[in-house]
Amino acid sequence: MISNNKIKINSNYTYELKTIQPSDVTEKYMLSLENFYIETAKNIKYLEELRNNVKEKNLSDDYYLFGLYFKKNLIASTGITLNINKRNVWNDLIIKIDNEDLASIGILIHDDNFKNLGLSKILIWSACILCNSETSQSNFCAGMKKENIKSIKSFLSIGFEIFREYEENVQLYLNLKNIIQPKEINNFEIIKFI
Repeated sequence: MISNNKIKINSNYTYELKTIQPSDVTEKYMLSLENFYIETAKNIKYLEELRNNVKEKNLSDDYYLFGLYFKKNLIASTGITLNINKRNVWNDLIIKIDNEDLASIGILIHDDNFKNLGLSKILIWSACILCNSETSQSNFCAGMKKENIKSIKSFLSIGFEIFREYEENVQLYLNLKNIIQPKEINNFEIIKFI
């Protein structure tokens, strides 16, 4: 789904979170996806296929693909899948809560120069805020390997709670009323596209 808004975030630097466009998909973006467990990327061998996948996601009614940009360069991304309770894709990374309108969120920092700077917190927080501004979505979940301690800490630091633990994975849950703005964000502005 293409967002009608973007969020401008002022931290030590200025970042923008907005919908990723097919033209933003580069070799570097594709390589960063291949280095992680991202099912879509494992099946895509050519850049044009990935651009088409981004285009399809943007046309979807239940998926947001946001990019975090620094000086117009894509440095991180997040995918948000809406209405996951209406899907039949349950595993130990995805929460199922009866009678909850739930969205699943995942993140990836693409540029190694921006790792360990607190960007994960900024990315998660701003994606939840922007998604809520578009859809009124207020319940979010995330799943990850227990060994991914930095990511777990990032989610917990902005208000996610551990919902369930498995042998290898952990599920996290957030109701937006419990979200905590990261201290790294000095101020932000949601800007509507005209």
